[in-house]
Amino acid sequence: MRKILILLFGILSLNAEQIYANYDAIAVQSSKLVFQNSGLINSLKVDVSSQVKKGDILATLESSDLQISLKNAQAEYDKALAFSEFSASTYSKFKKVKDVTSAQRYDEAKFNYEKAQAELKKARAGVNAIKNSLEKMQLKAPFDGVISAKYTEIGNGVMALNTPIFEIISTPKVKILIQIDEKYANKVKIGDEYKFNVGDMQKTAKISLIYPTINIQTRKFKAEAISEGVKVGSFGEGYIEIK
Repeated sequence: MRKILILLFGILSLNAEQIYANYDAIAVQSSKLVFQNSGLINSLKVDVSSQVKKGDILATLESSDLQISLKNAQAEYDKALAFSEFSASTYSKFKKVKDVTSAQRYDEAKFNYEKAQAELKKARAGVNAIKNSLEKMQLKAPFDGVISAKYTEIGNGVMALNTPIFEIISTPKVKILIQIDEKYANKVKIGDEYKFNVGDMQKTAKISLIYPTINIQTRKFKAEAISEGVKVGSFGEGYIEIK
């Protein structure tokens, strides 16, 4: 029985069609990173080839003026909070004796309470605005990956949303972009396996996406597969086995 199964497998393998196709390895995600604020580069915490996690701080802008502004704003907030707590306590006492106290004193306590709440809200907004500005003086990794390029040095000026600082590519997964001759457009399907060489190793990846158009110059269409252990920028040959 085992010999029969092996024989049948061999016959099926002979009937399989191999579609040869070139590939390029590209990043699943890539991004050129810029600051949201303008300023001078104060620190660069990573370099080319550094592995980073989402949220890691990669670089900072000089922010001493904002730090001073934050201390002043925090002091104003603390003062407003103290006044708010005092006025709230006073207003609470007057509400309990509203029927036996003068309307004027009650109204003054209510006015002071409402004024204190408004000032506290304004002070809190001031602190949050400066903290938000300080947050924008930090450049953070948008996803897990590796730094693939660096475009600046400490002391250089940057324009908000305009000056690239780093380029980051995602890891460890890479996208295998396969170029397939148009005559196989109706044969290749999602889920088909693409076997390709990386140096002396052969790897296998399942096709996860097929492009709907054919390049009019090369007369080829593209398909994608996801793999690991392949350097971005690699290229080579492989084949799709159609059964």
